[in-house]
Amino acid sequence: MRRAIPAGFTMVELIVVIVLIGIISTVAVSRFQDTRQFTALSFSQEIKSLAQFGQKLAIAQNRAVFLAVSASRAALCYDAACTQPVVSAAMGNSKRTATVTACANTSWLCEGTPGALAMTSTSPAMFFNAVGRPFASGDSTASDTSTFANFIITITGGEAPQTVTIERETGYVH
Repeated sequence: MRRAIPAGFTMVELIVVIVLIGIISTVAVSRFQDTRQFTALSFSQEIKSLAQFGQKLAIAQNRAVFLAVSASRAALCYDAACTQPVVSAAMGNSKRTATVTACANTSWLCEGTPGALAMTSTSPAMFFNAVGRPFASGDSTASDTSTFANFIITITGGEAPQTVTIERETGYVH
């Protein structure tokens, strides 16, 4: 006579698996409920890309390109007052609600600060000259003399503030 080998899981094994799934799901749900840190990180990456593109555009077009920063937006322009916006040849901006509200034109290289975040900078604007060197917004676009100090943009609202820095001599964005 053969003994039947039990197939399946025991009640203890099933309860342990259910408890583990419960623990993992509570940790995962709490992690994804507050997305401000992810939003702050992705927005800081957008601002870095915007600044890097501005520098490359200044070199490619052999003209000054301004980066204007306020609490509600960061934008690329061809003048200090931002009356001549840099229009994207391809995709435009992110078209998020905050961007459309702050920038009005979706083809303009401008990004609005997401609602849960705050953005500050060491000065309201700076520009890259025709060779990609950073200058303070008050400097002459025709001069080689720069009074530019590191330009720092701080984005807060997540767990840790995110910073975007444009270095003084090289314009390196990090």
